[in-house]
Formats: sequence, C-alpha cells, structure tokens
Amino acid sequence: MLGFSERLQLLRALNKVSQEQLAKALGVSRMRVSHYEVGRNVPDSDFVIKAAKYFNVSADYILGLSDVKNTDTDLQAICKELNLSEKAVENLRNTKEKAVDLMLGSDEWNNFIDGVAQFLRSNENTEYQKFLATQRFLKLLDSVSGEI
Repeated sequence: MLGFSERLQLLRALNKVSQEQLAKALGVSRMRVSHYEVGRNVPDSDFVIKAAKYFNVSADYILGLSDVKNTDTDLQAICKELNLSEKAVENLRNTKEKAVDLMLGSDEWNNFIDGVAQFLRSNENTEYQKFLATQRFLKLLDSVSGEI
C-alpha cells in the first residue's frame, strides 16, 4: 500500500494539479507540498483533512491506511469487512440491480406475484398449495439467476 507521499503525488497527477495549484488551494507554500511529496516533512492533521477534502478521498486513503478512496463510511466498512475493492462492491451493486430489473420486467415474475397475492387472499391455504407456491417461486428464482 502506498504511503502519504506517494498518494499525494498520485492524486495530484490523476487530477492534473500542479504543486503550485495545490499549495494555493490548501493555503500552504509550494515548497511545503514538495516536502510532503518527497517525505521530507510529515503533514499535520489540518493539511491531511484539507487535502482529503480537496481530492474527495478519505483521510485514511490519503494517509495510506486504506485502499478505499471513497468517503462513504458504509462503503468503507463493506470493503473492509468483505476484503473487497471499491470496484468489486460496485460490480456487486450493479449485478443486484440487474437481477431486480430482470425480475420486475419479467411477465413470469409478474404472473407469479399475482398468483401469490390471490393465494394469500384465499381462505383455502392448504399445506399442499403452500408447497406448490414455494416450488414455483424457487423455479422462478432459478430461471432468473441464469439470466444474470
């Protein structure tokens, strides 16, 4: 994992910001930014916070304590708990959204939901009917999961 100096250089390069521009935006001298980037000086907490806000990354990321750039604490927790990258979590979210879209757009799914609603409204809910409804639901889920 990269440390603060490397992260500061990387963020500046990715955002096409010169040392002079960053120094001006954060209210420090260009020399100070240069010293941070080569590891000659250690930044104070005020600089870390300002730089993190400027680049829209977490302080943990800019300090080199995490590879999660995002400032969303929920996303940070998910990445840490599951040991996944931000990209992997985003892919999972997209897959979930695709699955929901497939299910909601499916005539079979809509017919199934209508059938469940009718079943729940009826007074003749036998165990066998419940079993059949469950089997139909599982079959539908299998067919939808194959499309993802």
